Amino acid sequence: MTPFFSPIIVLFFAEFLMAVDWFAFGLPVVIVLLPIIGAYLWKRIGVIVDAGSFDQTRSAATRELEATGRLSRDLPYWNRS
Repeated sequence: MTPFFSPIIVLFFAEFLMAVDWFAFGLPVVIVLLPIIGAYLWKRIGVIVDAGSFDQTRSAATRELEATGRLSRDLPYWNRS
């Protein structure tokens, strides 16, 4: 039986704790900086959003959704016996 404090287990937990420490630092930084950088790039590049394209996209999605019809609980065609 492997002892609980074998060098492999100790190294694993040491690296795991380093990853948790890095995650505790990195996640809040990403959550704060990602929207700031995104807004800066949006303004800097000068993206122009056409409201009409949203209407076209919505109507295309609605047409496709209506064309698919209702979902059923029938088995897929490859599982039919």
